[in-house]
Amino acid sequence: MKFVVCIAIALCSSVALGTPQKKGGKAAAPQTSLTVERIDVWRTLADFERRRAEHGAMKDLAELSSVNRALDAAVRPYWTSLGHPELAQVDPNLGALAELTRSLRTTPEPIGETVARSLTARVTPPVALLGRAEPSKVHLKSLYATKWPGPKSLELRITAVSPSGAKLEGKPLRVDPGDALKIDAESELPAIPADAAPGPWKIFVTASEGEAAEAGPWWVVPRSLDAVRAENAKRIQDITQSVLDRRDAGLGVALESVQARNELLSDTPSTENSTQFRLDPVAHAKSVAEEIEKLAQGKDPFQRRPGDLWRVLPVKLEGKPVAIRLYAPAAVAEGTPVPLVFVLGDMSDDENSLLDLRLPRLRQAAEERGFLVVAAAISRKAFGEQRFDTLMFELGDDYPIDSKRVYFLGDCTGAGQLGQMLRPRGDRIAAFLSFGNADVKYDENRIARDVPMLAVAAGLDDVNELEKIKTQVGKARQGTDAIELLPMQSAGWYLLPDLALDQGLEWLFKHTLP
Repeated sequence: MKFVVCIAIALCSSVALGTPQKKGGKAAAPQTSLTVERIDVWRTLADFERRRAEHGAMKDLAELSSVNRALDAAVRPYWTSLGHPELAQVDPNLGALAELTRSLRTTPEPIGETVARSLTARVTPPVALLGRAEPSKVHLKSLYATKWPGPKSLELRITAVSPSGAKLEGKPLRVDPGDALKIDAESELPAIPADAAPGPWKIFVTASEGEAAEAGPWWVVPRSLDAVRAENAKRIQDITQSVLDRRDAGLGVALESVQARNELLSDTPSTENSTQFRLDPVAHAKSVAEEIEKLAQGKDPFQRRPGDLWRVLPVKLEGKPVAIRLYAPAAVAEGTPVPLVFVLGDMSDDENSLLDLRLPRLRQAAEERGFLVVAAAISRKAFGEQRFDTLMFELGDDYPIDSKRVYFLGDCTGAGQLGQMLRPRGDRIAAFLSFGNADVKYDENRIARDVPMLAVAAGLDDVNELEKIKTQVGKARQGTDAIELLPMQSAGWYLLPDLALDQGLEWLFKHTLP
């Protein structure tokens, strides 16, 4: 899904790149379209999270409330549109989000860095080979307008930084200042040395005297990822029959995951698919090769595998296997039974945004407390009990799950869908943590226990309002005392899961099935 914003561009003639000239030699101000893609929103939100962490806990409730309101106003219209294709023209207010991020800095932001941070970079080719003799083109565009005071022109310097810290310096650009500076320009990066470090490089932009700001990713690899993917696919095809001959259902499930993981290797990675644009391509290619080798030996490469992992499971939703992002603590490698926290986000979340953006501390908590986290993207169709049974069976085949400590964590729409399983699968769920939704049916055709549920409500959420959640809880309590309410008066929609995480986990783990 792409979001288009029309912008006007004013460039010096030295970087006009074919812009028509008016009389007198001054560049005209053509119209162009700027595509704001998910990768840009992720980078801007990740920058906000870094600044929030540097700022530290906000003990001043007025400041906390102000930050929550500003964040929701900047992001929520866009985030909501991700789950609704008919809203494809909704644009995130990245300028407002950047302003909020600047307000959290412990030191003032130089104006040059403010300008640099407003830019996004796209490199052609997006995946480059080590030793590439030709220069690579870097296209810079403004994500939102910024101001540049003073009469002098603005110099932009582009630097590509490798995983080892080595740098490639691009050709500097000069652009005209203006009250509303909007940039659309192109530069070059020199040839990549054959001995450079492969992996995910980063593009930084420095504007005049400001500090460098990250403007986008760039992948540098020793071999074409398309070629690696094709070779892997041939190997997978060759071993598929031997996997089937073993009549090991677990290996068949693993094979499907390896196929999906192999498809992520591409010389033209998506800027909309978060699973792909957040990869370290070299490390991922190595992992896939190792997984194929284990399958060829009749071994399941995912069994008791600790760490951070993206894969698919044969739980079909809308005709496709469910993609999950999981984090397994080190204890799983030892075979120690661990609790499971299954996470289902809002309609707009994918399996990665939950763990990378909206619940950034959940993986750390999982390692410290020793529980397995599994996050999935929501579907327009309910995540029903049959799919839940299949999911639990497949996860239990790979990980030592403590069946008495299976917990659900749901956000908004995801909480509503998970809530549909509290009745039919209540005998398998120890407790349920719900953000922004308490509309669950405890009293209809009860066939299992009333699952203890903590409904967390944000006082500043103007959609899932606190009073609305209170009413839902009150209605549910007419039939059961299993539900509790936790109001977070100074929290908004976006930050609610993170702000309530510690209290929510403490509450969850007090509950165990008999």
